[in-house]
Amino acid sequence: MLLKINFLDRNKSIYKCDMCNKEIGIKELNKIKVERYCKNTKKYWDLCDECLEKLVKSINVYRKKKGGK
Repeated sequence: MLLKINFLDRNKSIYKCDMCNKEIGIKELNKIKVERYCKNTKKYWDLCDECLEKLVKSINVYRKKKGGK
């Protein structure tokens, strides 16, 4: 979530991770978007690097339990 916007330098804008509420800069920001058939792309979350790793790890664990590759 965008907390402070810097109109002069976009790289200095401050975001908040939607999972852990940590303040992050543009270099740590990971935007998660979902695209569906015949619908517009929608942004769901802004995550920091640590929370993105947790999300990827949990998806991989779930996939292994369900018998995926």
